[in-house]
Amino acid sequence: MCISTAFWAGIERICFAIKKDQLNPNYFETTESNEGWIKRFSKKIELIHIKELEKEALAVVKAWEKR
Repeated sequence: MCISTAFWAGIERICFAIKKDQLNPNYFETTESNEGWIKRFSKKIELIHIKELEKEALAVVKAWEKR
């Protein structure tokens, strides 16, 4: 859903800390990769994985899941 919204909003670059396969699959509407969705679009959306933030971001998600 976020990828489709980004396309329609004209967003060309998305930066993220956690890859989809590291999170609970129930958090997503589909199991298809984001790259698979982007290939269908008429314009490119660049995905930038900021690995340096991954550990901290995962800690935030795990703390949220415990609530």
